[in-house]
Order: sequence, then structure tokens, then C-alpha cells
Amino acid sequence: MVKTYSTPMDVAENSQIIVCCVTDPRQAKEVVQGNCSVAGRDGDCLSGKGYIEMTGIDPETSKDICEIISSKGGRILMVF
Repeated sequence: MVKTYSTPMDVAENSQIIVCCVTDPRQAKEVVQGNCSVAGRDGDCLSGKGYIEMTGIDPETSKDICEIISSKGGRILMVF
């Protein structure tokens, strides 16, 4: 069964593993820290969950995303 959700935050709240593959670094960061992001409003929807980033991004953006995911209790894997 396939389920769809409206926002990245909805995906994070209803998944154990989140995979992100968007077109550029700006969008990758928006998924993580933008409005309705996977980090969530209350900050705990990533706790104990896995986040896989597959977007080709620069080292600075990669570091920023890693820090955000880790600070919310998530585990991250960067795939380039």
C-alpha cells in the first residue's frame, strides 16, 4: 500500500525512514528546516528515525543538514 502526505513534516511523523532527493541544495535545506519541514513544529518528529539525503549538495549545506537532523534526535545518511 502506498500512502501520500501533504508536507515533509507529515512524512516524518508517519515514517521511520525518510528519503530526500530534490533538485538542489536550497530545496534540500528547505525540506529539513523550512515551513512544515521534517524537523517539525515541536522538534521531536525525527527522534529515533533515519533520514537519507540523496540530493547532490555542497559540503556546507551537508553539514547544516546533518546538524539539524542530529539535533532533533534523528540519524542521517548522506548519499552522493
